[in-house]
Amino acid sequence: MPKLSLGKGHHKRGHVTVLKEPLSLGGSMQAGKMSAIMIDDGPPNEPGILFLSLDVNPVPFKGDTLMTFPIWLMLSIATDQTGGLDLPFVWPQGIPAGFRLYAQVATTTSLPGSPWVSNALELIAQ
Repeated sequence: MPKLSLGKGHHKRGHVTVLKEPLSLGGSMQAGKMSAIMIDDGPPNEPGILFLSLDVNPVPFKGDTLMTFPIWLMLSIATDQTGGLDLPFVWPQGIPAGFRLYAQVATTTSLPGSPWVSNALELIAQ
C-alpha cells in the first residue's frame, strides 16, 4: 500500500465543508518510478507550503492541526486557478521498502480566518 491518508476526512472552504480529501498521491512509490503529490479542490491561486516529515506528531497550527511534525523539509508551492497542483517526482534508488514519509500542505487564503490546511499523507516506499 503506497499511501495512507491521515487526519482530517474533510476540510472547510469558506462556510462549506468539503468531504473529499484534497491531498493525494499518484504513482507507486517504487524506486526509479514516477509518482506525484496532488492537490484537488484547494483554494485557487494561493501560495503555500508542502511540509514533509519523517514522523507524525499532531500540533496546533494557526487554528488547525499540522500532522507533519517535526518538519523535515518545507517546499514553496502555489495552487492553480482551479485550486489544484501536481508535484511530480521520481522516487530515488536505495530507499528501503517500508520507509515512510509524511506530507501535508498549508496555503494562505483570501477567505477570512485561518489558512487552508490539507489532510496528511503517509507515503510508503515499495
